[in-house]
Amino acid sequence: MKKNIKIILSLVLLSGWIMTSCVKEKYEDTSTPATATASEVESGLTPTEGLTVAKLKSLYSSFEVLDADGEVRTFPDSEDYVFEGTVVSSDEQGNFYKELYVQDSTGGLILSIDYHNLYTNYEVGQTVHIKLSGLTVHYKTGNYETSMIVIGFGQYTCYGSKRIGRIPANILSDYVRNHSYVREVEPVTITLDNLSDDYIGRLIKINDVEFIDDEIGKTYAFDKHTTNRHIKDCAGNNILLRNSGYSSFQNDTMPQNKGSITAIYTKYGSNYQILIRDTTDLNFTKERCL
Repeated sequence: MKKNIKIILSLVLLSGWIMTSCVKEKYEDTSTPATATASEVESGLTPTEGLTVAKLKSLYSSFEVLDADGEVRTFPDSEDYVFEGTVVSSDEQGNFYKELYVQDSTGGLILSIDYHNLYTNYEVGQTVHIKLSGLTVHYKTGNYETSMIVIGFGQYTCYGSKRIGRIPANILSDYVRNHSYVREVEPVTITLDNLSDDYIGRLIKINDVEFIDDEIGKTYAFDKHTTNRHIKDCAGNNILLRNSGYSSFQNDTMPQNKGSITAIYTKYGSNYQILIRDTTDLNFTKERCL
């Protein structure tokens, strides 16, 4: 009897700890999202004319506030907004986690989704239609923010602050649908000194860059720690390459030569950074800068 009481008390205490924790993974939905087939390339949704990433940013302040801080808002039910964009991220190698980056010609946004292996349904180059009514949105450009439109589902409280929730896998197909066939995505070729906030969230290509001298011979990340590495051009302009400590290539040694890198351009707080899908996004075959 005493043993049973101890077990019950232990379960109560554990339950209390779980309820006070705000780790996102406790909301994980393990349902498998519906997979599109070749015969289902029509989304059944009609994109809203003129609804771009830039337009969503301008509309953000008019959306209904869900919390006192005004950080999480909801798309209006009165407007049948449907956004069309192209998938540019892939979580196949683990450098992205429960996020899908989607771009158009004006910028990029993040879909926060409570599922991994998104690449099996949403390939790079796949056109998607996103039904926005019923989803929540966050956009803030201050410190410790992404400076990007983030779209999710609902909200939750973490240490007193409201955060945007992830779209559950079992309702994902209600809101995000493939349309047409997968096409090759042509990155915007640009130099480090010409990057601006206009390119945040988009797939870019930077030529004639290399890892800084101090990082030659190092790995992309180490010991399951997310790691920033430094990329520079021959004029000394530089940017952070952010690598997940859970990526499949975290223990690979970075190339020592110079070349091109294709990546998604992002900003976190005041730090500009780029994210690769896998190491094939790098083509470093030239001699280093003199």
